[in-house]
Amino acid sequence: NYAVLALGVITFATTVFAVWQHFSPLPYGDSWDGSIGFYMRAAQDPWHAFFEQHNEHRLTFSRLIFFADIRYFGGRNVFSLISNLVLAGALAAAFFRITVHYRPTLSRQTRFGLAGAILVFAFSWMQRENFAWGFQSQWFAVYLFALLAFHSIDRTAEADAGDKPAKRLGWLTAALVSAWLAAYSMSSGVLVLPALIAQALYVRLKPRELLAIVIVTVAVWLAYFIDWHKPGSSGNLLAGVREHPLAAIRYVLLYLGSPAFQIRTGLAGA
Repeated sequence: NYAVLALGVITFATTVFAVWQHFSPLPYGDSWDGSIGFYMRAAQDPWHAFFEQHNEHRLTFSRLIFFADIRYFGGRNVFSLISNLVLAGALAAAFFRITVHYRPTLSRQTRFGLAGAILVFAFSWMQRENFAWGFQSQWFAVYLFALLAFHSIDRTAEADAGDKPAKRLGWLTAALVSAWLAAYSMSSGVLVLPALIAQALYVRLKPRELLAIVIVTVAVWLAYFIDWHKPGSSGNLLAGVREHPLAAIRYVLLYLGSPAFQIRTGLAGA
């Protein structure tokens, strides 16, 4: 366990060092329009700029980071890159705290091993593009807020069982806010609220709590899809599967097997 902890600390330290080594203040790829272009549009129409589409996403949360980076830190990517590391750290901390919450009897030594394993996965340099590119904070954010939303629903159920109305309201609010932030981190985040409804039914939340989740889900979906349009570059999923089924299966398998590719086993390994 101490060896796993040491490996986790080394992974964290080397990733931070690699981010510093790969640092460049020059915008790259989507950063030109997603950061610089967004900032220029925000100067003219802030409300529209913060909630406008980027492909199929609405990157409202990450745009707060991009805006601060340009407005207060000279647009050099420093704040954006640090935010990536902070969000990854928050995700690792959330995984650790949630695991310990459900397994409070874990020994100190086991907790050290758990912390190390989480650090290895959270800060693996396999995610180098996410860490070294300032435009990638949304990837960390959507996982973080989804995890917090699901955990908060569980804690709401626990507060219900313990007849603690103040805690119940606090955890339910945390779940709804986290789910809203997930939706406005990446497009996949819009599925968090419907999943919360299913989870609420599973853990048997009270009807008024379930109703609150349904109301927020409808409100967020309506707001998200106002003026939403399908990006021309996204293609047609059903047509692609129907016309190229083997290529679609190959893509899914390569996507799921990408960690194997990263450890130099190539496409065959993936």
